[in-house]
Amino acid sequence: MSSDAVIIGKNIIEILTTGMYHNPLVIFREYVQNSVDAINEAISREILKDISEGDIQIVIDKKERRISFEDNGIGIPKENAWQILTSIAASDKDRTKNLGFRGIGRLAGLAYCNELIIETSFKGEATKTVLQWDGQKLKEIIGDKKDRRLASEVIEAITTINEELMEQEGDHYFKVTL
Repeated sequence: MSSDAVIIGKNIIEILTTGMYHNPLVIFREYVQNSVDAINEAISREILKDISEGDIQIVIDKKERRISFEDNGIGIPKENAWQILTSIAASDKDRTKNLGFRGIGRLAGLAYCNELIIETSFKGEATKTVLQWDGQKLKEIIGDKKDRRLASEVIEAITTINEELMEQEGDHYFKVTL
């Protein structure tokens, strides 16, 4: 086995966004699948009593040209948010039990927006974690044939993460806004 590092170029991000998701309607499937999985996980951890407590909201704001998907599922703990939300194809989901399991669905919206915002809170934490993906900057980097950055370097360049101390400790949710 070679000691050389494996190189994964920036084009993999294009393949997993615009290359895979030709029809914008797939974003609904991808984000709803992830919401269902998060609600099922909240039920299995007894955060929700049963499926009747699960809630998925989709808001389409034509005036602001914004779509959001929000669920009251498990959420993501703040200490794991960066690793989980910026990883690609590294899902812990069980493909025999979950609807989404490849770890790429959250990237679907990047093909259709200038900014992808993910907000999440985990039960017992009084914080909201906000991860922003700059879709416009991603398109510029991918379009620049002289830019030879690795996929990991592109992700670092187009994402920011912040925590806000404003949530109730009982809140648990995941929200994607395009």
